[in-house]
Amino acid sequence: CSEGCFVAEREGELMGYITVRLDRLNGKGRIPNLAVVEAARGLGLGRRLIMHAIDFMRDQGIKLAQIETMASNAIGQHLYPSCGFEEVGRQVHYAMKL
Repeated sequence: CSEGCFVAEREGELMGYITVRLDRLNGKGRIPNLAVVEAARGLGLGRRLIMHAIDFMRDQGIKLAQIETMASNAIGQHLYPSCGFEEVGRQVHYAMKL
């Protein structure tokens, strides 16, 4: 499994990041983490990070990109389809306080 981590900075200050995991054998790439600092939200930075990750995957010969979000994440529910992702399934998550 190959990985990549890309950061966005402004004047030396971290504004956001995205991580990529590659499954070269199956031609799949996954974006497990995407974060943008609150002060930089709404400026298109998340979109630019996603597009950079997609370009990286394409350059690596990856044929399918995947990203996940919770149903409660309204930003992700809007952003990911607007970047070209299509919903292909839903998953139920369970949790227990310890």
